[in-house]
Parts: sequence; C-alpha cells; structure tokens
Amino acid sequence: MRLRLATFNVENFGAPKHTAPLDARISALRPLLERLDADVLCLQEIDPQPPEGSGAKAHPRELRALNALLDDTPYAGFHRAATRNRDGSDFADIHNIVMLSRWKIDDTRQLWHDLVDAPTWRATTARPAASKPEPLTWDRPALIARIPLPNGRPLHIAGVHLRAPLPAPVRGQKLGHAHWRSIGGWAEGYVLSEMKRAGQALEIRLWLDQVFATDSEALVAVMGDFNAEEHHTPVEVVLGRDDTMGERGGATAAGILVPAERAVPRERRHTIIHDGRRQTLDHILVSRALASAQRGAEVVNDGLLDEATVDDERPPPQSLHAPVVVTFEIPGQP
Repeated sequence: MRLRLATFNVENFGAPKHTAPLDARISALRPLLERLDADVLCLQEIDPQPPEGSGAKAHPRELRALNALLDDTPYAGFHRAATRNRDGSDFADIHNIVMLSRWKIDDTRQLWHDLVDAPTWRATTARPAASKPEPLTWDRPALIARIPLPNGRPLHIAGVHLRAPLPAPVRGQKLGHAHWRSIGGWAEGYVLSEMKRAGQALEIRLWLDQVFATDSEALVAVMGDFNAEEHHTPVEVVLGRDDTMGERGGATAAGILVPAERAVPRERRHTIIHDGRRQTLDHILVSRALASAQRGAEVVNDGLLDEATVDDERPPPQSLHAPVVVTFEIPGQP
C-alpha cells in the first residue's frame, strides 16, 4: 500500500496580526497542500479564531481559518488531531500543531513534560537578581498519534515544532524584540533556549524508546519544524545517534531513526532560506522499518523567499518554510 507523509509549517495561519488577507493566504497555500497529496499531513503554526458571530474573546475557539483552507480539498474529510493549551480546555493562542489523516486516528495525546520534568535554572544575569531557580517549560507540546493502516499495522507519529534557536527572555535583560541590556544576558538567554530545545527532544526520544520496547519493527515517524538542522543537538537526540556513537547491535540499534529527506538531492533539500543560507529545519525522521519501504522524497521549495529580506510588518501570503513529503510502499494488503 502507498503511504505519503508530509509536514508543512504554514506560518501564523489564521493569526489576526498577519497583514495578508485570509483569501490571499489560502490562494498561496492551498495549491501546495494539494500538490503534497499526503495521506498523513502534519501542519504547524495553526492559530484559532473565536466562534463565528461571537466576540473576539469568546471561548472555546475554533480552527475556522484552517477549515476554509481545507475546503474543496481531499483534506477536508480527513480525520484530525490538534494540540491544545496546557489545561486542555481550548486551543493555544498561537502555533498549534494539527495532524490530518486519511485513516482514523485511534489514539492521540500531547507530550508536554509527561516523560521529562521541566529543568530548573536560577538566572545569573536577571535584574533584579533571581531569588530561586525557576522551571524551564517547553514552548509547545508534541502531538502523539497512533493510526491503524489499512494493512493492519499501526503507524506511530509525533508531530513536533521545537523552539526556535533564539535567546529566551531573562528578567530585566531583554528590553525589546532584539534589544538586550548586556551581552551576558543575551548569552544566558541562548543557554536557556538550548536547554528547552534539547529537553523536549529528549522527551520525544524517551517516547520513541517506549514504542520500540514494545515493537522493535514499529513503523514510526517524527515530523515537523525542528528549527534545527540534522547535525544540531535536538535532531541528533531524536535520531538516537551521532558520529561518535557508531552503530550498535540488538534492540538499541532498532530505535535509531533515519532522516527520510536525505533522499532529496542536497541542492534541493533546504526548507528555509535565511540571509542567502539554505537550511533544512523541517524533517521527517523515520524508523528503520519504515525507511526500508521508502520510495521517494521531495522538498517543495520552488519560489521560496529569503526570510531575512521579508518585512516583518508586511509578511507575504505564502509561508517562508517549504513542505517536505515522503512516499513509502508498505508491504501487505490492501
């Protein structure tokens, strides 16, 4: 059976602060979604709206902008799962993860400090000085799903959107969007950001270990916007290997993931451009059992804009990320 997995950060979709009209955003994004022809699609940065006809602060909110984007596409009838806020009562204000599946999703949950406690840190450069350590929580949860495939095998998926590699706020140090009181405060913010990113990657890795402990040949994919390239710590942690670890035998080796986008020629592999530098920040990482069934991959980056040249106050209707799609041929019927 054919299986196509895709991930796409559509960037602040449905956000009222986005200056491009919703119709223009839909016109720019819908053709890309249709081109992906995905069986399972993971979207990042989906923002909610209040119920139609209600006040701006009405709750619970709805994904009306997303529904409009998916109208008149095959995805409109797909099964859906989405992340929520911390208490699960509503969608998060911004940047929800949404998973769309051709097949029923029979198990879904958020992974948000379920396997890894929030690390604590006493800020060294805080002004006024920090009196005690404070927790460093992940910015967003990972979305975990189990999808029974038509051939009877389950597909385990984690949809992710890790924190961007930007310094986290430090009290009294960050004075504005890009203004800091001191280099030391800015540097400490970077350390805190990396702790959040690496810590969430560890939580995803521990979930993977649980899956492989039950089935060493499990079909698994972790996909989304990692805000990190393959050689960066968060991706290495999720992959479960680096250049110094080497290949290991037995059940441990079965848990190592493979970057499916490696099948794309290097010159076409980038999912974002920043100041002329092409980077692959969006990934589909798959288990060895799934990798053995891979038949192709594509990064749809035609016309991708350089994010460093875009006016933040007037963002374009298209996304500054390119989607990634990977095709598999899974043994078995149908």
